Amino acid sequence: MLLETRDALACHTNIRFPSPIGGVPFSLDFAPSIIFAILYGMLIPLALYRWISKSSRTLTLFGTTTFAIERVVAMALRAKQSHNALDRTSRTLTRYMQVSWGTGYISLATALTTFLRALLVNATLPSSSSSSSPATHVESGSDGFIIMEEAPRAVTEEDRLNDRLWYRRVFDVTNWLYLVATVLGIVSGSIYDKAETDQGQANLIQGLRYASTGMAFGLTVAVQGIAISSILYTRNVIRSSALIVVGLTCLLDIICVYHLIIMRSHTTSLTSLESGSLNSTSDKALFYIFQIAPEWITAATVLGINARERFKTGLWGEEFLTKDKKPSS
Repeated sequence: MLLETRDALACHTNIRFPSPIGGVPFSLDFAPSIIFAILYGMLIPLALYRWISKSSRTLTLFGTTTFAIERVVAMALRAKQSHNALDRTSRTLTRYMQVSWGTGYISLATALTTFLRALLVNATLPSSSSSSSPATHVESGSDGFIIMEEAPRAVTEEDRLNDRLWYRRVFDVTNWLYLVATVLGIVSGSIYDKAETDQGQANLIQGLRYASTGMAFGLTVAVQGIAISSILYTRNVIRSSALIVVGLTCLLDIICVYHLIIMRSHTTSLTSLESGSLNSTSDKALFYIFQIAPEWITAATVLGINARERFKTGLWGEEFLTKDKKPSS
């Protein structure tokens, strides 16, 4: 009776509010929700191994580990909602799901940004290496001229301090802007249920959604551009590692574009099956293909590789390493 009253009130007031990301779970959502709950659950032992192993332990994996655990919970709840009419339109669960789907991928983008930062900063540090060919010289002896070879000479790479400072400033700003995008997404999701009965709130939520997703999309493309540029032009960078960042940010771009497209959809009821409600079979398929699957692939890749070794993050991440001393005046 309460659910019918909510739906009737929304229709009576002729309020059209942004359709929920992923729609509300019906019976057709049960199987994919269980499958992805299991897939994310399989990442938990891998994450634990990364934390237990000294060679791969790094705090830069905290966000991705938390994300994987949260997705297990979210998918389990989604499976439960699919067979429970009361849970399906629960205000609390609706808010939680909209926050989760609207901001989860941003935590993955932040992790990739942290990896790229460590990779580029380390590329600017001075290092010593041996020259490819040994030095030779000629000496005269009693039996004639003798060609002598010396050990390979050490070549010291320059300390690119200005580049390092530039990278740190750029990525500091990037991470703060990602935080802003996350907060906007959290706010839009946490007040989502108010949109059902208040057109002003519905319009506000729509604006917050676009701001959060648009900002996340722009930042991810920027990070992707920096990674591509580093592959082409930056000395001493590990190009295979930068290429991983490029590939994974492409997956996150897919999620952003998907969000920007579905945000045009509106509905008059959470359980509506009308066009644009995001509750049809095709809408649900697109949700799992263009959001949940890319998120899982990204998280599985981040946890599957040794990020500490691959991106030279150390235990704490580059942000917490000893900074260069300021020159004395």
